[in-house]
Amino acid sequence: MIDISAIAPGKPFRLSRATVPACLIEGHVPGDPDADGLLSVDIDVSDGHIFAINEAGATVDHAPAVDLDDGMVWPCFADIHTHLDKSHIWPRKPNPDGSRPAAIKATEEDRLKHWTADDVRTRMDFALRCAYAHGTAAIRTHIDSQPEQYGISWPVFRELREEWKDRILVQGVSLQHAHGFTDKGWAVDIADTVKESAGILGAVLNVQENTAGILDLVFGLAAERGLDLDFHVDEQGDPMAKSFDAVAEAVLRNKFEGKVNVGHCCALALRPEDEVKRALDLAAEAHLAVTSLPMVNLFLQDRVAGRTPRWRGPTILHELKARGIPVILSSDNSRDPF
Repeated sequence: MIDISAIAPGKPFRLSRATVPACLIEGHVPGDPDADGLLSVDIDVSDGHIFAINEAGATVDHAPAVDLDDGMVWPCFADIHTHLDKSHIWPRKPNPDGSRPAAIKATEEDRLKHWTADDVRTRMDFALRCAYAHGTAAIRTHIDSQPEQYGISWPVFRELREEWKDRILVQGVSLQHAHGFTDKGWAVDIADTVKESAGILGAVLNVQENTAGILDLVFGLAAERGLDLDFHVDEQGDPMAKSFDAVAEAVLRNKFEGKVNVGHCCALALRPEDEVKRALDLAAEAHLAVTSLPMVNLFLQDRVAGRTPRWRGPTILHELKARGIPVILSSDNSRDPF
């Protein structure tokens, strides 16, 4: 048990004899890493920020210290893809067969029946408490933004973000099927809501009609408001799902200057290799970032009795990284897709 009694609120303190991977220290590395790339260091903290990292025992003064006894120190978690508004509905609305379609149906039924402002706030707040207790410092959450829901959930999001601002940085992303943007009134309203909320504009893209036209509309709404974009893309086992390519093409066609992230991208693992290479080259040219969600998609995708799935996920991740495309792995702690 580590004795933290030396830490007084608002006062400087030292974490002594901490073990830290050298690769996580920016700039000057104090001392020589061991064979495993680890350092023994003292970490000085003031006003909630690290202001010095020195070789263990090198600084002689009387700063209050917590002896970590060679315990590991790591950066806090940053979760780039969650659904806080979907969190903790499982006890009252479980997924009946473990599939993605069933998860979507169960979530929709629960949303229509239960998602009042009080219900959304209670579950989102508890999810943030859990994340904070486990060392999370930043979360990007997708928020169901159907016409009947966005006026409920986005105000709750803004309130909670303010309440948690000194503990967790929380970002919000609008979430609705791409075809929802054909309702021009809703499209403008949700883009304005996202702008008001300092959020990110998003949509769900799989196989749909007029993909390029919808994307041009979404990119136009984002560009007019200075918003970044984050899409759910091709979260299915259909090699004909090619919205990954369409998003990259839309970035280039619209000369979009904001940041664009695409999540899931499961269908890439089932497409012909030559197609995949062209798609990844296009993504690199468009400077896409990719969020992979192995936990949620291993749970929901293609668990068919009697055969072994032949997904090429690890190969795709390797090829993404080889092209310099940022790849973020996320747990998606809600375990619910859209």
